[in-house]
Amino acid sequence: ITPSKPNTYFNPPTQSVSVAATDIQVDLFSNVTVKNNAPLTVEGGSNGYVEPKKGPAIIHLPNPPQSGHVTVKIYTMRNARLVKELSTDVTAGTPAQLVWNCLNTDGQMIGSGVYIAVVSGAGYDKVQLRIGVLR
Repeated sequence: ITPSKPNTYFNPPTQSVSVAATDIQVDLFSNVTVKNNAPLTVEGGSNGYVEPKKGPAIIHLPNPPQSGHVTVKIYTMRNARLVKELSTDVTAGTPAQLVWNCLNTDGQMIGSGVYIAVVSGAGYDKVQLRIGVLR
């Protein structure tokens, strides 16, 4: 049995059962509703911004609503220019993270500023995060 409901993940995601000759009711799943603005976070410097010389930006996906492929596209705040694309596969309900070393697609260090990360896939529908970078 595989349950489904929009913006909801189930634990476990599937369940095997034996069919008996009589009807019985058994609670096989617990569910948790997850909104598109799930509490995703970015970890970086101690002051709320990322300092590339001290470490990367870590994008935390604490509770993915579905199993599947997640893509994070990072854009400049001004002009919405694509800077970098990251991706990973996740399992529903299992914390995951993506690490961004603050390099662009050409391998060059980005400048100081505010960047927008857009998270899509595996139940995330273009969830936006701001990432402050201080070089």
